Amino acid sequence: LFDLGIEGTELFFEVMNKNYSLIGQAFNRMPNIKIIRMFNLEADFIPYYLYRNELVDTSDDTAHVIYSTDHDLFQCIRKNVFAFLKYPKKKKILKQNEVMKHFFKKNVKMPDTYLPFAMSIIGDPGDDVTGITGIGGSRFIDASVQLNRLIGGIGNLYNNVFNSKPIFDLSKVKLPNKYTRKVVEHEEKEGLVSKNLKLTSFELISRALDNPSSTEMLEKRKRIYEIMMTENDIINKESMYNALQNVGVMLSDELDILYY
Repeated sequence: LFDLGIEGTELFFEVMNKNYSLIGQAFNRMPNIKIIRMFNLEADFIPYYLYRNELVDTSDDTAHVIYSTDHDLFQCIRKNVFAFLKYPKKKKILKQNEVMKHFFKKNVKMPDTYLPFAMSIIGDPGDDVTGITGIGGSRFIDASVQLNRLIGGIGNLYNNVFNSKPIFDLSKVKLPNKYTRKVVEHEEKEGLVSKNLKLTSFELISRALDNPSSTEMLEKRKRIYEIMMTENDIINKESMYNALQNVGVMLSDELDILYY
């Protein structure tokens, strides 16, 4: 986008928005397909929210596969939820209890659920989450045992962040190392970890959607439930072809494949 200029950038987004609208309008009217688009909200948390709120089948004999290499989505992985990772030279299925090792590229004695906590401290450039300067993966691991004691576990951490309470109990660690102290200082001065967790944690985003504080959030939740709980109207292929051609989209056999 940097070389397009103002007019080129506006045209780019105009075309993209029309394409997104077309995708939603067309494919949500096809059987067994659900398209959920969030305005002004990161949509990566949607698979997590659907599973958490049982808007999809969560029974033990049903497997769900997430097709993405985005590490944010690794928060969705459960005993029957997997991530299919496709890289230029390899493919991999990521399973429960493998997330932290895959993310840090080394063995880490921390549950998968600590991934957003780690990202809130070391940062996540892809989502413009600024971490604490000087603390990367290795130093986070060095401080992880002490940090876990300070927060009292991930569930306690989320409850405190959601209720705007202090997240670190300094009485639980007598001699915090310098990396632990640095994390605590940034939280005390800027509320950095709490603020970042609200951006990185799918659980906290889901709680915000469950307890909407604005009409906009209420509408977002309503939209998700409408899409997931409403049966698709099945339209014949000829009507769909005509509708797409009327807005300038020409397809060959793609719709035949989808309907098949």
